[in-house]
Amino acid sequence: MPFSFQSTRLLSSEALSTDDDCDAPLEGDMKYGEIYNFDSHRKYGFIKPDKGTGGQKPKRDEMIFLHANDVVTPDIKGESIRPYLLKRMRVQFKTKEVESAKSTTSLKAYDVTLEGGELIQPFHPDYLERHSKVQKARFGDEIFAIMDTVDDETEMEASIVKAFERCSSAIARQKERVRMIKSKYPQNTVEVE
Repeated sequence: MPFSFQSTRLLSSEALSTDDDCDAPLEGDMKYGEIYNFDSHRKYGFIKPDKGTGGQKPKRDEMIFLHANDVVTPDIKGESIRPYLLKRMRVQFKTKEVESAKSTTSLKAYDVTLEGGELIQPFHPDYLERHSKVQKARFGDEIFAIMDTVDDETEMEASIVKAFERCSSAIARQKERVRMIKSKYPQNTVEVE
């Protein structure tokens, strides 16, 4: 089923009261909430804003759309950085109105950081361990393919050594990439339950 986000929620200067006792935030003002869900593969999710849900499961029109590209990250030339977002992670953000496919207006978050302004870290704490396991599994698959297709022992040994070097090199490159990217981020000590 294709993704479709529809909302009838409006937040424009005409929709807001001009009374002094009105505390509704203006578009672009800093807001706070928590990640309701985020799909790291599809690079989008939703934020449940602090106001309006009363502790209940939020309605679709109360949610604020979030795309990974709208998370604040350091500018690292040539790197595509995916934020590591978890359900219930506290964030601060600004919003803007966007037109949806059905000509309704909805809110989209941008300038998203952790509450307090810290950058959201780009990697799961055990990211490198998981990456290494994937590379080693691929190496194992290559070994079986080599053993099934190569009859000459010398050629088999050379092919296995090349496969091992590719695996080791991929792990080392990724470790260096993670080290370089993490060096651009301040150290966060935020724990999420």
